[in-house]
Amino acid sequence: MRGSFLTRAAERKFGRTVVRRKSIRFTLPAAGVLALILTLTVYNRDRRFEIFINELDGMTDEVVKVITAHPTSAGVVEAREIINAKKDVLKNKLAQLKSLTAAQAGGEKLTQVEQGLMRNTAKINELFVNELGRRQKELEELRKRAKENKLFDNDPAVKKALQENEQFGKDMVQLLADYDSIIN
Repeated sequence: MRGSFLTRAAERKFGRTVVRRKSIRFTLPAAGVLALILTLTVYNRDRRFEIFINELDGMTDEVVKVITAHPTSAGVVEAREIINAKKDVLKNKLAQLKSLTAAQAGGEKLTQVEQGLMRNTAKINELFVNELGRRQKELEELRKRAKENKLFDNDPAVKKALQENEQFGKDMVQLLADYDSIIN
């Protein structure tokens, strides 16, 4: 049964006009609800990009602070623990974001993610270069003093600095590999 007696009588007299009116009455609210759902979906998708970038920025800043505060192998190991603790979550979020096509995500959002990745990678690389440069200067000063004392590389301080620099370099290369595993 389609409706009341009056509705059926009007349908006989006017044909589909009444049916269209009924469907329009129900279509307008449904279209409004659909528009609201689409708006919220786009907003949530946009928020996923921002959340990922903010989490990556936060982790990178934390790593830089730890290594700057403790520029030793122990500091690098601590920074690697921070990266490893957050690596899987960030890797999964990035994979989800990368799976969106440019049309789904909006080219601007994908560009923001790429810029965030490049910015954070540059921070880590800059830290690596600056710290190795600082260590090289310290080593040169130690060698200069050892040369003045005619000890050269046999000076225990120079040997210790060389070993520490070698270990620090190895640890930093591993940290870079851990960080790289998130973004590739």
